[in-house]
Amino acid sequence: MDLVEGENLSSKVDFEVLTLSIIWHDVWKATRTFSPSVIRFWFDQMYEGIGSTKILKKYARDLGYKQEKVKQIALAIRFHPGFEYALPARMWFLWNRLKIDEAKILRDLDVLESSISIDQLENFKANWFPIICKHSQFKKIWSRYYRRGLSMIDDSYFNYEWSKEQYKKHSPAFAVRADEIIEEMLLL
Repeated sequence: MDLVEGENLSSKVDFEVLTLSIIWHDVWKATRTFSPSVIRFWFDQMYEGIGSTKILKKYARDLGYKQEKVKQIALAIRFHPGFEYALPARMWFLWNRLKIDEAKILRDLDVLESSISIDQLENFKANWFPIICKHSQFKKIWSRYYRRGLSMIDDSYFNYEWSKEQYKKHSPAFAVRADEIIEEMLLL
């Protein structure tokens, strides 16, 4: 897997684990409905890795996944969200010690998806925009999240050169469209 010249991950990455991690990593989030509660919003953000891991484990045996693979997939999913600072000390220690490539790739893909995918942004606008606009505190939170969050993303958010390059290439157009949507939302 040469994502960018000089970064050969083929010998380090279990592609079955990576693929299944990508498939399963947001299943818990997909079961959640919108809530105007700020506490619920932050809970959902912090719990997503744990919730998706629980769902994976619930169905893994019926799907014929080997137990060792389930453990590896669960580890990648559990540590992908990017809220390591909110982890209990023991888990934070594990994250720093393990930093498995599948989790690092999954995290980079997830950050890229939320910071450069105009399709995701348009999907958000179509599906969540009308609901969020009914709640003034969410309009403010969402606008701050994108404006501050996007301005804070830099090379340190990514584990690999290929993801850094993709971010640099695509983030300017995303930022322009995000600002347009924010302005439109704040006017309502």
